[in-house]
Amino acid sequence: MKIDMTKKDYYYDLKKIITYIETTADVNIGTRSRKRHLVDLRALYYKLALETTNYSYEKIGKMVDRDHASVLHARKNTFFNIMTDHTILDYYHNYRVEVLGQQVTEHYENQKQYNILKNKYNNLYAKYGSLKSRLNNMLNGLGSELTDNEKGYRKLSRKNRCEYDKRVKLILKSFNWKEQNQNGEIIIGSGSVNDARGTL
Repeated sequence: MKIDMTKKDYYYDLKKIITYIETTADVNIGTRSRKRHLVDLRALYYKLALETTNYSYEKIGKMVDRDHASVLHARKNTFFNIMTDHTILDYYHNYRVEVLGQQVTEHYENQKQYNILKNKYNNLYAKYGSLKSRLNNMLNGLGSELTDNEKGYRKLSRKNRCEYDKRVKLILKSFNWKEQNQNGEIIIGSGSVNDARGTL
């Protein structure tokens, strides 16, 4: 494909990040949608762009039809939260490995410094993988003690968990009420009726 040399360098550098995220997550982060998943993925783009390029907030935002204030807001309010999402964390680490392997001449003038940073990063990433594997093994070990509903709950999105919790709260209340009224508590009737359930 012939490259249009009239485009600014920043376009190609930032487009690479956008293409990676959109291809990996099968989304379009340039839409005006405010869905939580898309907001988080746009924040991931901002984070990767700020960490792996030297472009301004304005240029980074412009690539996804946002202004510099959107990038600044995400940096202050969203970056920490998205890194608690395991899927986004994997996207982040996988891209960082790709960047470290492909952009030496563009972002590191000192080859020795690059090698030191690369080794440190790869060691940390290996530890992260080991810890993640151990955590999965622990969760799988606990899985045999969980009911099918409990296992299903752990696979729900944050939004669906909130909805699930609201519904279960009502069910738990009904069970508590039932337990409180199993010891002969008067529910209806007069002094001659000791247990309304006895008439059923």
